[in-house]
Amino acid sequence: MLARLLLRNLIIEILLYLIGGLLLWRYADWSPGSVILLVLALSLGLRWLSIVFLFVLAWRYRTPRSTDQQLGWGGALRLFVTEWAAGMALFWFFHLLEPWLGKRDAAPADATGTPVLLIHGYLCNAGYWRSTVRYLRRQGLANVHTLSLEPIWGDIDHYAVQVAERVEALCADYGVQQVLLVGHSMGGLVARAYLRQYGDRRRLAGIITLGAPHHGSIHARFLLIKARNVQQLTPDNSWLARLNAGADQAVATPIVSLYSLHDDMVTPQDSAVLDGPNVRNVAVVGVGHLAMAFDRSIHALLVTQVEQLLKNSNKTLT
Repeated sequence: MLARLLLRNLIIEILLYLIGGLLLWRYADWSPGSVILLVLALSLGLRWLSIVFLFVLAWRYRTPRSTDQQLGWGGALRLFVTEWAAGMALFWFFHLLEPWLGKRDAAPADATGTPVLLIHGYLCNAGYWRSTVRYLRRQGLANVHTLSLEPIWGDIDHYAVQVAERVEALCADYGVQQVLLVGHSMGGLVARAYLRQYGDRRRLAGIITLGAPHHGSIHARFLLIKARNVQQLTPDNSWLARLNAGADQAVATPIVSLYSLHDDMVTPQDSAVLDGPNVRNVAVVGVGHLAMAFDRSIHALLVTQVEQLLKNSNKTLT
């Protein structure tokens, strides 16, 4: 669904550029080269401005950072550029082509062991994970799977039902009892919503969240579409209050929250911090929200946490 929406929007954008370019060439005597440069500047510039807006909000409502956690000018520039590039790659390529890329990136038929299910965030699809999937498999985690949640503007509790169906299917396919969930952004809340609704099944080896707004994000207040999942991502809403009431910690499922102190979409950044006896919070610096999809330090950290949770889960089962 997201891929179709992105394709439609891209076609409309290209048509508008073509019409504008033809008018400038025909009636304003612009050269074709000048028109092309203007189109590129507009297309890239609009996306650049959107990232600027996100970072301005993130700075305005930021979590206080110690001196050693702050970035210099070079680090800040790298943070901005990598986040801008990640957004371009995701929404111009990976999300757009996911219906085709996903078919080519299926898990090996001979994969064994506890499967790992990756859950994407708001306004994304399984394409978010393509780089991560390839990295994890190169590190020996062959049984990695993804899913695309539908509809785009739905209810997180409904997404949890979709996760439950996929978890049961993976357990049956692999002949195992448990699955490990990894959720980016809203996907982390989906994983915890699954735990709240289906935790009595003991299907989880653990949950890892990446940049998840466990206590909401102020950014959600600025979204024009006030869909159900947007409301659930807004700070101080009743749904989040129920989720954070401790029901997911009554079940002894370990949760690891990986988050960036420079996240540009989860504000304040310590909204990703969870409390509880089964929770471990791991903070990194200098990584943007979307850039987590491509950042090798995040990937390496994710491999370490996955392997540790699977190791502990196997000890418990035996």
